[in-house]
Parts: sequence; C-alpha cells; structure tokens
Amino acid sequence: MTTAPATDNQPTFAPDSSGPTRGKVAAPRNAWPMVSVIIPVFNAAPYLRESLDSVLSQDYPDIEVVVVDDGSSDDSLAILRSYGARIRLLQQQRRGPGAARNRAVQEARGEYLAFHDADDVWLPGKLPTQMRFMLDHPEHRIVFGQFAFWEADADNRFPDPARFVAQPDSWQVKQNLSGKIYVDELAESCIAMITPIIHREVFTAVGGFDESLLAGSDYDFWLKATYRFSAHKMPNCFAAYRIHSKGVTGTPKTTNFPFVVLKRAIDTFGLTGPDGRTVERSAMYQRMADTWLNFAVVHTQNGSRRIALHALAQYLRYSPRRLGAVRRAGSSLMRLLTNRRGGG
Repeated sequence: MTTAPATDNQPTFAPDSSGPTRGKVAAPRNAWPMVSVIIPVFNAAPYLRESLDSVLSQDYPDIEVVVVDDGSSDDSLAILRSYGARIRLLQQQRRGPGAARNRAVQEARGEYLAFHDADDVWLPGKLPTQMRFMLDHPEHRIVFGQFAFWEADADNRFPDPARFVAQPDSWQVKQNLSGKIYVDELAESCIAMITPIIHREVFTAVGGFDESLLAGSDYDFWLKATYRFSAHKMPNCFAAYRIHSKGVTGTPKTTNFPFVVLKRAIDTFGLTGPDGRTVERSAMYQRMADTWLNFAVVHTQNGSRRIALHALAQYLRYSPRRLGAVRRAGSSLMRLLTNRRGGG
C-alpha cells in the first residue's frame, strides 16, 4: 500500500498561531471570500444545536450556513427554524446526504465550500486557519486537516470537545499529504467529511455527489476530486467526530456500496495517480475483499444469511491471501451458522 512519507511535524490544535492574531482574520472584510458551509440534517436533534453553534461561532468575516433538512421526523426542523436568518434553511423529502449536499451547493453563494455534519463539531479557528492557508497556496484547491474521535464518558455524556481533542491518542491517523493524493485516498480514505474546504470549481468539475449511492457518496466524491485537483492536509485538529449509536444506520444496505465505490474508481482512474505513484494491486484487492467480509459480518448479525454467504464468497474471490482468507471466512461462517435469528 502506498502511503506518504513520515514527517517530524507534530499536529497542532486549531487555531493556528502563525498569523498576526491567534486564529482571527486580520484583513479587511472585503479581502476574504465568502465560505458557504454545507450541512445535511436528518434526525439529528440531540446534537444539532452544538453542531450549528460550533460553525456560527467561527471568527470568519464572510460565511453563510446552508442547511438542508432531509425529511427529519424528530425535532430537527423546529431547532433549525429557531436560528432564523442566521442560517439558510432548505427542506426536502428524504433523499440521502448526497442529494442534500447537492441541493445546498446549488443554493450556496460562496466561492469556497466547507462541509459539516449535523452531529459533529468544529473547533475554534477552523475556518480562518484553513482559509488563510488556501489564499496563500492557491495551487491546492482542497484543504483538510485532522479530526478527533469523540466518545462519550462512563455517564454517556460527551466531554467538552476542546479538552477531548487535546488527547493525541484520540486523533485520526496522522499523515503528511500534499499534492495529487488520489493513490492515498484510494488506499485508505484520508478525507473526513467534516474537515475539508474546497474551491467551488472542484464541485463543478466532479459533478457533485452521486445521488445513486445510498452510502459512500462522500468517498466517491473525494476519489474523483483528488484525481483531478491538488489537495493538502494541514496538521491542525479541526473537528471532533462524535461516536454514537445513532450515527450507524439501523438496517444494513443490501448493496456493498464501499466495494462499488472502490471498483468504480479503479475502473475509471486505475491504480496509478496523476503523480505517477501506484497502489499495490494485492493491497487494493485485499481492501476490496475486506469490504465483503465486513458486509458479511453485518448481514450475519442482521440474520440475512443468503446475503452473508454471498458476501463471504466474494471475499474469498477478491482476497489475494487465500489461506488467511479461508480461515477468516470460516470463522465468520461459524458465526453465521450458529446465528438463530433467521433471515433472508
């Protein structure tokens, strides 16, 4: 698997202290381009205010927050309406996050687009730090950063994110990525949806999010984008990714969308990026195989035996490590055969 070279630079906590002020923009208002923050919302009421407030409190002079309620059935819509003119609120029937993001971008006015999720939080200084870098380095049309995994404490309460992300062991795997990073994104999804800012031309060139993908439309987007445009990962921790049960879809999909996204990218762009670097074929096949094993486990737990057995067969087909694959598949098969919940 191809990865970026190691770096001695230690990740830093947002905001950046390299400018004239700590995380604050010092230039006149008209010197800073508008950033449109794109947020899809579906039944996120318990976490929505904290998420929105973390965006609205960013010290950046020209920001619009475009929120699409994607058919929520909880109190999300009432919470969103309480923000009045502070956000631009759009509504639609349930169509999925890809369609919601596309709708928001169509209505957005900003030259730059930032993405956020309704249950996570941005850290102070995120927008000014990233935008300062983007304006200083226009060759990079995608700029993203670190995020921290944010878990509840023993009382099922989420600690203050600013304190939580100060723990380095909670951070995403640290990588030094810059340039055409398609092979890095292909080998191991590097870009979390809650940290990037892109120039609008990236969205236009890619064609937006594929609404036919009920899962994985974000990964599909970043594979297409990183093949075409230069990206840079900053060392700053910009966001906290909330780990909670409602963040996982209750009913498993009947299509293995992670596999679909990976195979489509390989069929379209191949294993070699524009910079000449290549992902090892065996590593890529193992990555595709692992999506089938995960798919099998999920459907085993759900009692869908027919789907699980098919997934195990696909796992054996794609795994380049045959003996190990048989052992892992056998272990999963034993769990499947002892599953007494029944299923399709």
